Amino acid sequence: MGKKVLFFGDVGIDDAIALVYARLTEAIDVIGIVADYGNVSKKETTRNVRFLLKRSKKEYVKVYGGAENPMTGEVLLRDSG
Repeated sequence: MGKKVLFFGDVGIDDAIALVYARLTEAIDVIGIVADYGNVSKKETTRNVRFLLKRSKKEYVKVYGGAENPMTGEVLLRDSG
């Protein structure tokens, strides 16, 4: 059992690689993931997290919805494509 970690991220490519690394090392035990906005919406991030957990047979890891927007109140413009 490694160090217990609550992971916060938008789970783009960099966070996905970090989660894969955490799965492959015994030094880290991800006990939960907070999926929030970033390069993609919170909804898409949550979907990405659940996909990664399913592929790694770690579906028991809890996933929490994080922020949908920055605390500054600024509206983020995203590609709709």
